[in-house]
Amino acid sequence: MRERAINLLWLLIEQGGRVLSSLLITLLVVNHLGAEDFGVLSLSLAILTALGAIVGLGMDPILFKLFISKKKDGKELIETSCFLRLVVSVIVIISITLLNILSDELYIDILNVLVIGFLFDSFLSLKDYFGAHLKNKFYTYSTLVSLLTQLVLTYTFVENEVGVIYFSFTYLLAKIIQATSLYICYFNLKHKTILPRLNKKLATSLLRSSFPMMLAASIGLLYSLQDQFFIKYFLGEYELGLYAVGIKMILVLIVLPTLISNVFYPSLVSKFHQENSDAYIKQLESIYTVFFILGFVAFISMFFASEFIITTLFSDEFLSSVDVMKIYSLLLILTFFQSINNKILILHNLETIIFKRALLALSINAVLNYLLIPRYGINGAAYSTVISELFVLISYALIRETRFIFIYQVKAVLLVSLFKSDFIRNLKT
Repeated sequence: MRERAINLLWLLIEQGGRVLSSLLITLLVVNHLGAEDFGVLSLSLAILTALGAIVGLGMDPILFKLFISKKKDGKELIETSCFLRLVVSVIVIISITLLNILSDELYIDILNVLVIGFLFDSFLSLKDYFGAHLKNKFYTYSTLVSLLTQLVLTYTFVENEVGVIYFSFTYLLAKIIQATSLYICYFNLKHKTILPRLNKKLATSLLRSSFPMMLAASIGLLYSLQDQFFIKYFLGEYELGLYAVGIKMILVLIVLPTLISNVFYPSLVSKFHQENSDAYIKQLESIYTVFFILGFVAFISMFFASEFIITTLFSDEFLSSVDVMKIYSLLLILTFFQSINNKILILHNLETIIFKRALLALSINAVLNYLLIPRYGINGAAYSTVISELFVLISYALIRETRFIFIYQVKAVLLVSLFKSDFIRNLKT
């Protein structure tokens, strides 16, 4: 438990650094560029995030699970996943370059720089390796160094009053530094070099397992991308900038549930494979309860702090972002549940359900965006995302294989496990 607590502390330090640097970078860039140019940059970053799900091949949770179980050689897993991701990265970079030739849109020019970072993201399987072995301090080191460098470069660009496209290079440099730092940490720990290599049998197995996850991740990340395209189409780039500011802080915090769930996941995997069903169920119930409490506290905090954050950090131009932030803060509760739900589905070999849920939610989100944005403006986009995510949680009750997850969620909301005498013990085991 002590080692897990220390590992969680490193994750919180990493997340705290990410939140702080993201806030400072956003402040510098937004106040320098204004709503319209920031909207263009935000759209490019949203597309980059969606493409990142494709380049990542949905392998992160699969690799994390394999690293924990130690059923495969760790070095071979890293090298094979790096090779596969590099191949897809090259394809994406060539495609965006061709698109840039055919288009004169500024956000495509920015995207053309950003996608080069995918070459370095190919080594992010090292992050999952460190996480599975409770060595998240190395990932924290790499993140903090890369973010500090990006922050310094962003400040320099703002002081020199450069154009919006130059800020894409700060994100690219951050990826280069993080990948390099992770590689150095792995070499110092294992005294082994990592070179992208193809193991056909392992690659086939990885792709077969991760393909549903890749599709689900791609669709899931299209939520924010879809919102921004609808806003650009119906309202314009100025309103897109206002929306981007409103959701920025929430999107940064949404990473936190995944990081925390990674700390508990090794223990759940161990109990599940040992067929210790009673201990597995009790710990899972306790985790769901804790995650609901954390999500609710995060929601309340951001909901009531929204006006203060926007009015204090940004100009009066962004007052419309306050309501967006309040609506979007509801996602913090939903995301805490989803972070553990997806891991449980993978553990029970139900990866295809993740894809089906994401596809259905994306369809609902598209319809709601089409109906609500013309009527409610940027608030309509925020409502669409929250309603779509809420539907995903409720939909677990509709299928027999996933009904047990819905029951865990309901028990968590009702705080059933919190009042049991063995609540803390179940959480620790």
